[in-house]
Amino acid sequence: MTPAGETARLERASAILDERDRQDEKWGPRDHQLPVWVTILMEEVGELAAAVLCHRFGNDDHPELDWRKEAMQVAAVALSMCEQTAAEAAGGDDE
Repeated sequence: MTPAGETARLERASAILDERDRQDEKWGPRDHQLPVWVTILMEEVGELAAAVLCHRFGNDDHPELDWRKEAMQVAAVALSMCEQTAAEAAGGDDE
């Protein structure tokens, strides 16, 4: 990967971490069982799908549906799931 490509990749990863922080600020620390996490993740994936369709078909009625923003939210929820699982495997809090 080129240095510019690596920089862009790190910026995207940083944006996902920023979204994780935003989610924790909004919802507080979350401790869910796996079925609840999957439900939360699927809700976010549904929002991503809606945003992609609006983007693809030029629906300007919903400018709030930004597929990049929704993709970051999906990634952040998945990361949160992984963080909780890692903390549980380690026998405590992962922070």
